[in-house]
Amino acid sequence: MNGFRNSSRNGQVWRWQCAGSRAVILEVSGRWMEAAEAWRRAAGVAPRTDWQQFARKRAEQCHRRCRGRVQRKSSLHYSRDSEG
Repeated sequence: MNGFRNSSRNGQVWRWQCAGSRAVILEVSGRWMEAAEAWRRAAGVAPRTDWQQFARKRAEQCHRRCRGRVQRKSSLHYSRDSEG
């Protein structure tokens, strides 16, 4: 198939794409803890710093989501409006 996957720059990008695709699939299906781990793995193989930061941020968001600590701004606005 792709002979340069293992060592070249293209190989690093290919590994990042595979890891990121897996993370997205897990995230969309609602498997937050597994998605967080997959994003951490993707951050580890990312060939660029900005991609690494993106993957770490997604991992943290998924981790928060699985713990139920994600707050939505719209729900906060509604609760303030209904008080007064």
